[in-house]
Amino acid sequence: MNCRVDDLIEEARVLLDLNPVGFACGNTLTVDRILRGRLPQAVRETLCEASILDVGAGKPLCEPIAWHWVTEKWWGSIVLPADFLRILSFQMKGWSRPARFIAPDSRQYALQHSAFSGVGGCPERPVAVVVPSAMGPCLQFFSCRCSADTVLQASYLPMPQTDDTGHIDLPPALTDAVARRMATLAAAILNRQDDCD
Repeated sequence: MNCRVDDLIEEARVLLDLNPVGFACGNTLTVDRILRGRLPQAVRETLCEASILDVGAGKPLCEPIAWHWVTEKWWGSIVLPADFLRILSFQMKGWSRPARFIAPDSRQYALQHSAFSGVGGCPERPVAVVVPSAMGPCLQFFSCRCSADTVLQASYLPMPQTDDTGHIDLPPALTDAVARRMATLAAAILNRQDDCD
């Protein structure tokens, strides 16, 4: 849903118990500028924490797969798009179900590179993880029977951007949550400035 950034700012101002007209804060910043500056962080945090049912279908992930061989199994990696925010689903055709996602700092991730082929993900219980890389976030998935396997389903949530008309595309169920997060982030800044006065 395309919503106006100014409407989000207005809603956040109401949550902060401020009137709709901007006023000077600390003689340099207006509340509206603070709220607008917190918008990307509020959107990112809200969308990353939201239920998959609330964020929508996302975009198809169509990037090429780089294949790797380790101890009798194939695993793949995909460099994620520049607008990547969150993976929604990932399944290869040779798998019996979609991948279970794990954290890159978990013990399970270390097991994916084990010398023992029975340890880690397999086509019956696939595992995927998003890790940082020199080329940006990278999806790694474990494992496949051969490097000819192809993607059955893959979608990701892109980071919404404000367009030239001052609108941002947000899931309808999350616009209020974004405004609340903007208000919370701005309140922390405003409280710090009050302490300095």
